[in-house]
Amino acid sequence: MTDSLRVTPFNTCLVKSSPATRCARQGVPWRCPLSSRPRLLLVAPSEMTHSPAFDRALALAKAMNATLTLVAFVYLDGLQQLDLLDADRQAEIREAYLQRYRQWLEQEAEAMRGEGVEVTTEVKWDQPSLSALSGYVRSQHPDLLIKDAHQESALKRIFFTPLDWRLLCDSRAPIHLVTAQGMPIPRKVLACVDVLRDDVATRELNDRIIDQAARFATHCKCPLHLLGVYDWTALYLADIGIGKVPVSVSPSYDERKAKFLHLADKHALHKDNRHFIVGTPGKAIVEFVGQDVFDVLVIGTVTHRSLNKLLGSTTESLLYQPPCSLLVIKPVELPDFAQ
Repeated sequence: MTDSLRVTPFNTCLVKSSPATRCARQGVPWRCPLSSRPRLLLVAPSEMTHSPAFDRALALAKAMNATLTLVAFVYLDGLQQLDLLDADRQAEIREAYLQRYRQWLEQEAEAMRGEGVEVTTEVKWDQPSLSALSGYVRSQHPDLLIKDAHQESALKRIFFTPLDWRLLCDSRAPIHLVTAQGMPIPRKVLACVDVLRDDVATRELNDRIIDQAARFATHCKCPLHLLGVYDWTALYLADIGIGKVPVSVSPSYDERKAKFLHLADKHALHKDNRHFIVGTPGKAIVEFVGQDVFDVLVIGTVTHRSLNKLLGSTTESLLYQPPCSLLVIKPVELPDFAQ
């Protein structure tokens, strides 16, 4: 077994030191002798189509020397409505469709094996619901969950909660949502941190975002950039009594920028790769990603699974209309489901 097999999984908890970020700056892969081989899980589309997530999963598995599992949840909505067919005939139709999908997924897996990746496949007869997908993810304990991103219209956002949103709340593993833009292997990664809040949980999450982004960038052999957005509008509204901003938020631009630069220094990020801008976070991030053409945006969530609480308004807005592929990082300590 070579050293390249011993790459730190994405969901390894971080402590105060950040060797991965220093290696990312120097362009040297970071290896931990005690870590196991990373496990990637790709959720395949229910339609038999080769999507961008397949290419990204293959590229990452090769870069990380990771194992890869392809899982699909397939279901024929109209099958149960065929009342004229008896149960045996319905079972035959179901099995025929499953067999067809298994063959297609195996063809995809075989092409990946030809690239030197260890791949397993599994096809489940179930609707791609939160309970089905979450249960499977928890049973597999992947280091990274990969699936295609789906843009949602503002109208859809009003009337229902998409699966991607709910999965982000529920999954304990980092999630990589892949858009159609970009190359199979990312060429430029941007980590976005919260520069307004200064509580312990936010500081820990910021550290985790940068460290995980550094590992990702190191595997992809691409540069890592850091972005902080100073939202003066939120502070202004709070100052005149409109809206609610946590008491830990500081109105000082200079203080927030100083803390942002200190965070960048702590993780040894190159000075040319630090970006502190002013604006409304969601809009400013989208515009910045478009200007510099980033392939992956690394962001964090502020809550775990309670649907009564926001993932974070910025994360939520980026999820519905992602400007590029997203890598979503969860806090180290994940609370139980809120009642």
